[in-house]
Amino acid sequence: MIIETSNEDILADYFTGRYIAYIDYVSSVDEPISDKKRFILDVMNKLDPFVDTFTSEQLAMLVY
Repeated sequence: MIIETSNEDILADYFTGRYIAYIDYVSSVDEPISDKKRFILDVMNKLDPFVDTFTSEQLAMLVY
């Protein structure tokens, strides 16, 4: 499956918390791991360690 989304969309979804809300929802309904869920988890696993190094001021600039 090819997921077509721009880098900007991925970052916007990540920093606005949409991915967390999606994962919480999927976990609550016990949905099997789909390509979309696997993709989102991969994005979060790659970005979380990087974002943890940001200051609160840097994070504030990224959330829109």
